[in-house]
Amino acid sequence: ELLGGDLHLEVAQCLGDIGLVDDRMGRFQEAEQNHRRALEIRTALLGEHHLKVAMSCFNLGTVVFQWNVQEALELHKRALDIRRRLLGSRDMRTAKSLSNVAHCLWGQDKLQEAEVYFRQALEVLSEQLPRNHPWLAQAYGNLGLLYNDQGRLNEAEELHRRALAMRVHVFGEDHPDVARSFGALGLVLAQQPERLTEAKGMHRRALAVRMGAFGPWHPEVARSHDFIGVVLRQQGKYGLAEREHRRALLIRAIVYRDKPHREVARSHSNLAEMWRQQGAIDKAAKAEHRSNKLLETLKQPESKGKDMRPFVHSQRGILQTAWQDDVAASARASGGARQGLALQLLKSCGACLEGLGLALSSCALPAAPRPPPNGGVGAKVKEAVYLC
Repeated sequence: ELLGGDLHLEVAQCLGDIGLVDDRMGRFQEAEQNHRRALEIRTALLGEHHLKVAMSCFNLGTVVFQWNVQEALELHKRALDIRRRLLGSRDMRTAKSLSNVAHCLWGQDKLQEAEVYFRQALEVLSEQLPRNHPWLAQAYGNLGLLYNDQGRLNEAEELHRRALAMRVHVFGEDHPDVARSFGALGLVLAQQPERLTEAKGMHRRALAVRMGAFGPWHPEVARSHDFIGVVLRQQGKYGLAEREHRRALLIRAIVYRDKPHREVARSHSNLAEMWRQQGAIDKAAKAEHRSNKLLETLKQPESKGKDMRPFVHSQRGILQTAWQDDVAASARASGGARQGLALQLLKSCGACLEGLGLALSSCALPAAPRPPPNGGVGAKVKEAVYLC
């Protein structure tokens, strides 16, 4: 940067590349900083209407969508305008921007507007790409998710199964994109009471793939835990459902750290709904208050830089209990055989937990009891604790 000239553009390229890696690894704060700096450099050197500027808008919008939908919408519309102007309306990069604008509108509950953009994107990609291309599968999946939200279940299931077949053909079954199709089908099936078992199976397949691809501390893993919890709740299995929702909350608190985030709000809302269904009105009210507080924070223009650490500190007891429960249950389920793995997981995330004010060094792992006879309580716990 000190030398000026073209080096600035090389720095912007490096920042953008690092931001993409940060995003993939769940380091969203670092990703935002790198993409924002890359956008500043490119705009200053190349002007407002350049494809590299559109790329930085696209990348930054994808990251900030997780906590600021309005800013993401503005960034993706800016990228779309540049790409339409320079590439035309039938280019695949234009189609990707159409899709991202649709996601932002959907995030603002503007479903009809979102459908228009999704359909435009699908039309372009269908013209330009081979029949099993991953981008085309994603376009079918996006439209299927929107149909599911609109209650058009048969159409949604058809689109998701089509996307799943395309992704399995290209990637095999152990790929995050395939997990996305499993999860989407689970959402559709969960809206049909007679298919709840099938829905839970889809979400568990998605969880297994995501755990293999990302490890335990990733938003996609949290999403699978939440979806499994919702299905268990529908089946009246509240104890197991609570474990899944608490796992999702713990992962999200660790991943998003001091950022307000609607996924953390969703975790609290899921817990509130579960407790409400059980008649635990006071606990439900407190969880709902936490969710609403986060959502209100997200609506404020200054929320992008708001320090959420005091909020996370206030949740220390809830998250610590959830983690202790997971470790203890893992040991019980295996007669202590996985105790070493549980302790290793504790150590591996210790630095992150301490940064959140969630130091768990005092969480003593209880001695594992002798395993019960086959078919006893331990067998049921082992069936439930499939994460560890």
